[in-house]
Amino acid sequence: MIYRVAELVADCLVAHGVDGAFGVPGESFLALLAALRDRNDFDLVTCRHEGSASLAAVADAKLTGCAAVVMTSRGPGAFNAALGLHVAAQEAIPLVMLVGQVDRPNLASDAVQEIDCGRSFDGVLKWSVRLNSADLVPEMMARALAVAHAGTPGPVAIELPEDLLEDPAERFAATANGAVRPEPGAAAMEQARTALMAAERPILLVVGECRTASFREDLVAFSEKWNVPVVTMNKMQDQFPNSLPLWAGQFGFFTSQPDVKLLERADLVVAVGTRLGDLSSLGFAFPRQAKPRQPLVHVYPDPDAIGKRVPTDVPVVSGSHAFVSAMLAAPVTARDRAEWLHAAAAARMATHGWPRFGVPPADVFDHAVTAIAAHFRPDGIVTTDSGNFAGWVHRIFSLEPTARLLGSACGAMGSGDPSGLAASLRFPGRQVWSPSAETAAS
Repeated sequence: MIYRVAELVADCLVAHGVDGAFGVPGESFLALLAALRDRNDFDLVTCRHEGSASLAAVADAKLTGCAAVVMTSRGPGAFNAALGLHVAAQEAIPLVMLVGQVDRPNLASDAVQEIDCGRSFDGVLKWSVRLNSADLVPEMMARALAVAHAGTPGPVAIELPEDLLEDPAERFAATANGAVRPEPGAAAMEQARTALMAAERPILLVVGECRTASFREDLVAFSEKWNVPVVTMNKMQDQFPNSLPLWAGQFGFFTSQPDVKLLERADLVVAVGTRLGDLSSLGFAFPRQAKPRQPLVHVYPDPDAIGKRVPTDVPVVSGSHAFVSAMLAAPVTARDRAEWLHAAAAARMATHGWPRFGVPPADVFDHAVTAIAAHFRPDGIVTTDSGNFAGWVHRIFSLEPTARLLGSACGAMGSGDPSGLAASLRFPGRQVWSPSAETAAS
């Protein structure tokens, strides 16, 4: 059997730890499909629509922390998958779109369904490349995976001309680039430590730059060591155990007034793993810039995102986990913040407290979510679609450290069932609740 570019592309994906992909099969990349068919180290999931495939890939990336792959045909296929590209860009998720392209002799000739991904998705993609020779495949595949992870993670596109996939590639081998994971400098850590020790009412904002179980464990230890309450951002409720006293609640599209009032009282904001977009900054009004101004410690691996919208007192170019680990190792004398922690608990109860009894029978949806939550296992996975109805899920469900929540923080409709599909495949032994019974498993 001739070793072709199709096999080389498959080897490049596996070399970077990619163990599967979602997509709709198409004639423009049949050679790649054939190369993947008999592999035991790669699972190709066939979907009915590229939009669903791309949303499933986004969910899988959230679950693993690694770049996920969606495979599409050119033209309509790629544009159908654009929803996932948008979500990945908005929510900083590493995603690779492989696009079957017209053959090289017909490029730039208005061939049927021809597409230029770089021009078509400008402003959404972090990077786009069109492969045109076998010798470039290892380098460009490695670069694409690295770009998807580096700085602010996001989507990249790789165009694969149909005839290139059939070219021989015996002289080439897959290569892998290590992911760049910045760690905080000593000076920045000392500034952050000093600011936290001096604060009377600090608040820790946590988003989803890191979603691993070990990060969540260390985050709990960090909040307890420093005696600081934690607020999780929209659709990030699983980042901190909901039963712990230090959890102050989750932001949503419409942040509750108790949480808003709590944030207004903070005398230090430590934002970890967020670009401080409009949702995590209450419409760019938080941290407060008017007097009395709220000091900000901003932790993010991409320096371009720090100080972009809000003046930053302590900029820390670092991954979330590296920062939390460093703060755990730093010496500290925890302050007594009993009154502040009581205020945080009150805000949490006002936002997420929900009576089990006395709810009017006409509130059918409330009763339905309450009934589902009663059967939710501690290590279960719940997915939500977009819309204000999801607020009841956030209010009624109480998520333990082993539970996971999957939803579109940017409000993309249709993410619930694809997320349920991805979760069921990634964790076949765990309970998965999604908006449709077809993907709910236990």
